[in-house]
Amino acid sequence: MREADLGDVPPDEAINYACRDADATLRVYHELRPMISAAGLDYVLQVDQAALYSIRAMMDNGMALDADMLRGYSKSLDTELEIEAEAVAREGGVAINPNSDQQTAFLLYQHLGWVPTRQTATERDAAARSDLKKVAQPVVPHILKYRELSKVQEFADKLPRFSRDGRVHGRINPANTRTGRLSMSDPNLMQ
Repeated sequence: MREADLGDVPPDEAINYACRDADATLRVYHELRPMISAAGLDYVLQVDQAALYSIRAMMDNGMALDADMLRGYSKSLDTELEIEAEAVAREGGVAINPNSDQQTAFLLYQHLGWVPTRQTATERDAAARSDLKKVAQPVVPHILKYRELSKVQEFADKLPRFSRDGRVHGRINPANTRTGRLSMSDPNLMQ
């Protein structure tokens, strides 16, 4: 299901919403502005507001993307994934999908006899990255490598879908993190 946007709303409702949103934002600004000054944070406000122009320019300019190179890279990852899957089967004695926590848990805890370090909320033996790092088995590095390569391949496959005009124009979010750093979405290029 695609994400809804303002274009899905009837125009009269969208106009009303946009006006109310702008009005609420202005009211909050007028309440917060004196508090910002009282706290001696005028400079921080100026810096943050000035950064918005740069952030907007970065989103508009986007990042150059070589979709053909990414497709080729994704294909080369197929070979590496196959090598790691074969290593998992060789070291573990059974072929599994290393991305499957359930199959990985079966391999480690039932087939190889390791004791699980914890259970998931659904009462299954845990096989997340942090759990695997606690298992001293020769198969584990291959499972972790497979998962890492698979994640990179997924990103390489997905990224060209966000390209328009040969560039990716992600959404930079200046205020959505606890640490105050920028974050990014659609796509997240800061992973």
